[in-house]
Amino acid sequence: FGGTGIGLALVKGFAELMGGATGCISSGPGTGSTFWFTALTQVAEAPREVWYSEEDQDLPCPQGLKLMVVDDTKMNLELMKILINRWNCFGMYFESGPDAVAFIQTAPEAQLPDLTFMDFHMPVMDGCQATAALLILKPDMPIIGLTADVTPECHSKAMQSGMQAVLPKPYKEKQLIRAIRQYMRPRTEAESPETAPLSEAKRTRPPSLTGAVMDA
Repeated sequence: FGGTGIGLALVKGFAELMGGATGCISSGPGTGSTFWFTALTQVAEAPREVWYSEEDQDLPCPQGLKLMVVDDTKMNLELMKILINRWNCFGMYFESGPDAVAFIQTAPEAQLPDLTFMDFHMPVMDGCQATAALLILKPDMPIIGLTADVTPECHSKAMQSGMQAVLPKPYKEKQLIRAIRQYMRPRTEAESPETAPLSEAKRTRPPSLTGAVMDA
C-alpha cells in the first residue's frame, strides 16, 4: 500500500501490450495491496541449445586465481566468498565501486586480480562507471558484469564501459567458471599466487559451507 505506483503502471502497460488487463483485488493501509493481471501467451518450445556445451559443464575453475567481486549486497558477496573458497582461489571483496577503484590505485601489480565480477546497480558509482574507472587504471583487467537487467540497452552500456561479458542473475556456478576460463588474463610465473601473496587485509578464505544453493 502506498508508493508511487510506477511498478503497477509498468505491469499494466506490459499486460495490455500482451492483450491482457490488470485490476485490483484489495488495498488498504497496514494490509498491503493485491492485484491481478492477464496476458495472452503461446506455449514455448523447449530450448534446443544451451550457451555452454555438455563437455565443459564439469570443468573445474583454475585454482590459485585472484578474483575481485564488487557488489553492494552483502549476501551476494557472501555467496561469492563460498564459491571462491571452494575453487581454492583468493578473493577481494568490495561493497562499492569507489572502494574497488581505491584498491586498484594502490595495490602492487602482483596483488591485482586476474578477473573481476562487477554488480551493475550500486549507489554513488554504478557498475559501468566503476568498470570504466578501473580500466583507466588497469586496461588489461577483464571485468564480467552481473545483473538481473537483461535488456539490450543494459548489455550495450556494459560493452561500452569495457566489460568483457555480462552474466544474468540469478547465475549458476558453472556460468561463473566458464567466464573465468574464457576471459581471465594470462598470468606470468612472477604473478603466480605462490610468489605474489595477497595482503592479509584483502585475502579472504572463509570456511567451506557444503550444501549451499549456488543459483543466486
